[in-house]
Amino acid sequence: MTPLYNFGIRMYGLGIRLGSPFVKKARLWVQGRKNWKARLGKAIDPESPWIWFHCSSLGEFEQGRPVIEAWRTAFPEDKILLTFFSPSGYEIRKNYAQADHVAYLPLDTPGNARDFLEIVRPKVAFFVKYDLWLNFLAELRQRSIPHYLFSALLRPDSKFLRSSLKDHYAAAFNGFGRIFAQDEGTRKLLGPMVGEERIEVVGDTRFDRVAELPDRFVEVEGIAEFIGGRKCVVVGSSHGPDEQILWPTVKAMETKEVAWIVAPHEIEEGKISQWIAEWKGKMGRYSEREKMTGNEQVLVIDNVGMLGRLYHYADLAYVGGGFGKGIHNTQEPASYGNPVLFGPKYEGFVEAVDMVRMGSAAVVGNAAELEGKVREWLENDGLRESLREMNRTYIQDQAGATRHIMAYFSASAPA
Repeated sequence: MTPLYNFGIRMYGLGIRLGSPFVKKARLWVQGRKNWKARLGKAIDPESPWIWFHCSSLGEFEQGRPVIEAWRTAFPEDKILLTFFSPSGYEIRKNYAQADHVAYLPLDTPGNARDFLEIVRPKVAFFVKYDLWLNFLAELRQRSIPHYLFSALLRPDSKFLRSSLKDHYAAAFNGFGRIFAQDEGTRKLLGPMVGEERIEVVGDTRFDRVAELPDRFVEVEGIAEFIGGRKCVVVGSSHGPDEQILWPTVKAMETKEVAWIVAPHEIEEGKISQWIAEWKGKMGRYSEREKMTGNEQVLVIDNVGMLGRLYHYADLAYVGGGFGKGIHNTQEPASYGNPVLFGPKYEGFVEAVDMVRMGSAAVVGNAAELEGKVREWLENDGLRESLREMNRTYIQDQAGATRHIMAYFSASAPA
């Protein structure tokens, strides 16, 4: 690998370590990688066949999960190693029962890549979407370990195609035994690097996971009681800019006929306490719901892990992130039939683009637009029900990527 890349990786690691006393995520990132070689060596039985799945964070895990679980069923003799780069994935899924060991991926230095693969010696490695680390991939190629990429998604402005390292990324992509792409555009972009015959368009594996959610639904304690007979809006993974347009909307629609459930992307105690003080008895927090009086219009979810089930209770959903780097998961609310609202940064998400085109999702840029769309959808039961059916059908129709991936390996299982 180029000295510039390796220097950049080390500077990245140094920056996180310097920030760790002040930033919780950086602190978790550093702490999670302490003594990683000893911990990994203790967890890995060298006599067992290991399959390595790597996910960047929680979103990529939801794409990887259907394949992990399908592999577990098809090849029960294999052991599963699951690695994460981000604390937001590892901290939530570190006890994932379908993996034999869950760990942080060490920083992508040549030495770490060699040591990691010397300990694990995986039979096969899988990468999800586009969290590609050049030294790890180079070491996999050097050791002739089969590795594959699924739920791959590229855009023409991707760093893999435009950065000064594009030739190295081309070599990395060319090392995959097969690439399972989300769409035809990705196949065409990667085709010149690896040959289109080695790229199969199967869709997004996350649809397979979310398509099953309604059938696997488990009640969330206290939610039905909070909603009562009201219509309900669930706000998922909200950031500051989302909340800036949310609260004026809630105030403008202040009525006992609508219940709002808000699950912030980051659980910040100071911010939640401030909200509750400002709303003066009309907002409660989930962890203290026994103290609520029954007059609350808003319920704030102050934990992580139940958002996906909350969409079951919604009449419509707002998904955060659209005023920042990009929206969060719109597939989960759609699987329950929710019409979905979000901010303007959504173009890189195929399902969001599809739903906007169908009319079962809409983009809002300010509080007035949000209020207008919420009122329109809540007040028109016939329209809302048609949108709900549209989204439910869309999710079911998109499922099936995992089946195609597993068919490939069932026909040619790696030795």
